[in-house]
Amino acid sequence: MSADGESTRRVRPARPPDTEAVVALCREMMESHAALDPRFRPAASWIPAYREDFRRRLQDRDHQVVVCEEEGKVVGYAAVSLRMHPPVLEPRLVGYVTDICVAPAARRRGVGRALVDALREWCRSRGLRVILLRAACLNQTSQAFWRRMGWQDYMTEMWFESPGE
Repeated sequence: MSADGESTRRVRPARPPDTEAVVALCREMMESHAALDPRFRPAASWIPAYREDFRRRLQDRDHQVVVCEEEGKVVGYAAVSLRMHPPVLEPRLVGYVTDICVAPAARRRGVGRALVDALREWCRSRGLRVILLRAACLNQTSQAFWRRMGWQDYMTEMWFESPGE
């Protein structure tokens, strides 16, 4: 805590030393999604693959990953990437939120908002007006968060699984 009793919060671009803190947050997010809906069950070897993907995104100019620190500890992270919209739609280039996770103990204190503000600023600095994302249908908390942040329903992604043989 600072001298006035307030937590010191800082949102900054993620760096390689943040890898394990981000993996731990992602693990919590994956477990909570799998508990809501078994279709989100992660692959057995997802952690090494995620570490590699995280490191790749840190080096790629078409991605931005930010972390939020409180008292020097990473309590949340979020990521956005540049994506091409289908050629029949405008605008062609959009931002796409791929990840956001806030540690359970840090939720409902503005961490998520601070992370999203950083992603919005990164997109704005690249001239993007539109940012898209997907929120799990059964994760009502996530959907409510995004609606509070100004997102609107746009499309519904649907799932079909062929019966086993």
